[in-house]
Amino acid sequence: SGYVCDRRTIFISDGNINIDPDITSSPNSNNQNISGCIFLAKNNIVIGAGTYKSTSNTAYDYIDGVLIADNQIIFSLTDQDKNNSDGIEIGGSLIAFGSNTSSSDSAISLRRNLGLYNQTKPTLVLSYNNKYTSISQIFFGKQFSLYKQEVGFKSF
Repeated sequence: SGYVCDRRTIFISDGNINIDPDITSSPNSNNQNISGCIFLAKNNIVIGAGTYKSTSNTAYDYIDGVLIADNQIIFSLTDQDKNNSDGIEIGGSLIAFGSNTSSSDSAISLRRNLGLYNQTKPTLVLSYNNKYTSISQIFFGKQFSLYKQEVGFKSF
């Protein structure tokens, strides 16, 4: 909670990654100083409650980053004892493959709920940020055309 991605950073875990919002990135003055975080988990990424913000109106916890999980991205149930619950906003992308989920589970599990009193605001807001395309190229490389020719020799 309160973490600032002030560099191009990738977090890699062989298991789960637990995140408590808010995670923000530094403002960019030009394309040379793009900062942001990529979270890559072999299993699940679990998003916790963060700091409670919805005292009078619905407010949103914020994560600036790309979240990639081999199994699930889970948004935990939060603020059950409050009248207003916080939503969650992601400034980046969500990618979950659901490799170990049962047929009844979803790769992105949204357990967070704004409740019956809020029918006009979404629980999850996802805003794609193009800067992560540039950051991803640093860690994963670019797509490029490849020509492969196999040469075989036949004995006579």
